[in-house]
Amino acid sequence: MNEIESTLIITNDVSYLNTDTIEKIIALEKVGHYPISQGPFLSIADSYFDGLSASLQKSGFSLRIRQSNLDTLITLKGPSQYLDDEITRKIEIEKPWSPESLCEITDELEKEGLQFKAAPSNVSSLDPHTTLKMIGFRLIQTRLNDRRTKTILSQDRSSVVAEMAIDHVTYNNDTYPVKHNEIEIELKGSGDISDLKNITGELKSLYPETLCPWRFGKLSTGMAIDYLHEENKLEDFLFEDRSIMKSGYNALHEILSLVHEDTI
Repeated sequence: MNEIESTLIITNDVSYLNTDTIEKIIALEKVGHYPISQGPFLSIADSYFDGLSASLQKSGFSLRIRQSNLDTLITLKGPSQYLDDEITRKIEIEKPWSPESLCEITDELEKEGLQFKAAPSNVSSLDPHTTLKMIGFRLIQTRLNDRRTKTILSQDRSSVVAEMAIDHVTYNNDTYPVKHNEIEIELKGSGDISDLKNITGELKSLYPETLCPWRFGKLSTGMAIDYLHEENKLEDFLFEDRSIMKSGYNALHEILSLVHEDTI
């Protein structure tokens, strides 16, 4: 299926403005003429994998194992297509973890010319991380995400048009946790591109000092954070609570724009 969404980062070099914006968005009951209902809170642990030669990344794909509350999911995402400056579309296959789901995803990768070892016969008795490593994948990133979701409805409340996720992400690197806050608005139900543009625009107009469009996925953003750390520049861009300053996002944007890692 296609995933169509926009992303806004919450960023200002005055820390309390970021916290204030998050609290106000969580409390929203309406954005523009779209009513909002509260959705569930999700505690998410994401692990990303790639081949030994970074074959997925080079092809614009990403492979993820997600533990979301009590559910374990395997997800394959394809390269991003930009519908405009803020809205992206990508193919996404997301299934509950099972031998059949793993087979479906490896079959999809084979169609793209990406080859991996066959899954072991006892895959159903193995945890996802062990299984993926056995067939030739390596772990490249882990992160935690405290996600608050909100359902966005049509004006007459008769249908769902989008889901908004307020994400508080912690990248779990070897010695330096880094926090990243963003909002994802994803089309759902009867929603169309005009709804997504309207909702994104309304949010930006409500909080112009702190909300900024962000073209890059969480995986790419985390890789750029790793680069800043390796260059001994990361600490200059973090608040005391380890969240990223606006100047830090400017540095990340410069890195990601140069290496074109906006496809993941």
